[in-house]
Amino acid sequence: MTNATWDYDGLRVTMTSTFDWRWSDSGSGGKRSATFFHPRAQGNLCALGSYGNPAYGEITRKKSVLLVGPSPNAPAGVAPAVARPTSYTNMWSDSGSGGANDGTMWRPIAPSGYVAMGDVMATGYGKQPSVNDVWCLRSDLTRLSTYEASDFWNDGSSGADRNCSTWKIVTESNGIDGSEYLPIPPYTFRVSQGYGRADTSYAVVPLLKVPNAFKRFEFALPTVTRTTIPSTGDQFGQQEQCSVVLPFIFYLPNDSAWNLARISKPFYTVSRSVAWNVEGVWNNDSAGDLNRSKTIKWGISKTQSEEMVHSAGVSISASYGIKGFESSVTLNYQFTQTNSKSFTEYEEGETTESFVVPGKTVKVLFSKHIWLKAKAGDGTIASQVEMVANNDIHFGGCDLS
Repeated sequence: MTNATWDYDGLRVTMTSTFDWRWSDSGSGGKRSATFFHPRAQGNLCALGSYGNPAYGEITRKKSVLLVGPSPNAPAGVAPAVARPTSYTNMWSDSGSGGANDGTMWRPIAPSGYVAMGDVMATGYGKQPSVNDVWCLRSDLTRLSTYEASDFWNDGSSGADRNCSTWKIVTESNGIDGSEYLPIPPYTFRVSQGYGRADTSYAVVPLLKVPNAFKRFEFALPTVTRTTIPSTGDQFGQQEQCSVVLPFIFYLPNDSAWNLARISKPFYTVSRSVAWNVEGVWNNDSAGDLNRSKTIKWGISKTQSEEMVHSAGVSISASYGIKGFESSVTLNYQFTQTNSKSFTEYEEGETTESFVVPGKTVKVLFSKHIWLKAKAGDGTIASQVEMVANNDIHFGGCDLS
């Protein structure tokens, strides 16, 4: 069974949790352990690089990574999103280590206009990996990023003829405004021919194009008449304002067991909806005035925010808006109508409205409710929060006489 795909402009994307073993340093005498695998292709959807795991043992169905390829729906007149490397440069060999396995590490050479995204492990000596092992990405679909703070493996004390260390590439923030092109964790690595940090010019991550399609909420405040008096909790004009479809590793680690069990549909849809909500209805049948008050809590609570992060990897804050927890990349470009650095509607607080209900009238208090929902590819709701937009409340009502 093939895993579901999604197209981002001219790039087709899926994920896999199936890997083929390439090499481990078992028996080398090195101080640290590692096994290197290569993600198994799905048709013409291939890996961006090999996968290094700082331990021994299988990782199939325990880890997951992106696969990419050309989209048959790519726009005309644009260079393909992917291209095969033209060749490889040898970066390291375990020759001399005395380990139980022979292996070499290679750097793909990308054709002009394209960027290689990760290094490749090969079993044995001398023979380059196949150019069909990986895709290189068109340069505008890549972004310079960084490595983890330290290497995840090196050959120290192994006795290999050449020294090396391996460095995992990670995403960085795309800024508070967000961006149309979203960096995605690649789970690839680069080789350093020594124990120092790998060349940062090779720390590149893929970008997925996700345009802004935010819809303004224009449903008018409901009109209240004697025959249409609502009840507390009634909602009007619910509308989805935006939704974003991304691989789950944008939000959660690639070893998330809950998502690995759903790897055949590896995409999350995170959406925002809004509606008018009736906070209270006060019906005054008497001739005299009534003094009333109503306290409304608004924004997202700490408990709600923590639950959204824990269950779906979606982080929400009045200080930075919405972002993927694993990637540290914001979705503010997609989740706002304009480039705004103000996210006060998510700020937790409360307000108390004191008001008069004149005789023979009904008064209705409306607020704007916002729903933020994270849905797995199989339709399961991973997490959802409902909140009142910050202090966005309005009165309606009518005469009863």
